[in-house]
Amino acid sequence: MRSEGVADLRRQYRRREIEKSGRLEGGLEYDFHGAGCRFVIPGGRVVEVDLYEGLEDFDPWKFQDHFSVESDGARPSVDEIRLHCGQLVRTGRLVEPHHVWYLDRVNGGQVEAGGES
Repeated sequence: MRSEGVADLRRQYRRREIEKSGRLEGGLEYDFHGAGCRFVIPGGRVVEVDLYEGLEDFDPWKFQDHFSVESDGARPSVDEIRLHCGQLVRTGRLVEPHHVWYLDRVNGGQVEAGGES
């Protein structure tokens, strides 16, 4: 899901066309909060998406949540994620619009949520 979809969904919520929380076609659950939305993918995986000026952004803590302990036991620390994100900011791949929040510059600020599209 790209940020356009999340932004459109948020617009629908603000216009009161949809409820604050619910279930979308395909079983994707959503719940709006503050600056973003919490999605629960069928199967129980949680994806937190925040919007910054209409674009998806992420922080190292939420990004860390995408690593399943069951996958291979490897889960990077928040400091490791921050280090790698900092390197990507220096190369121009990511943008850091505010401290430890990142946007994907290459995809026009659109970050895939959980690798799903």
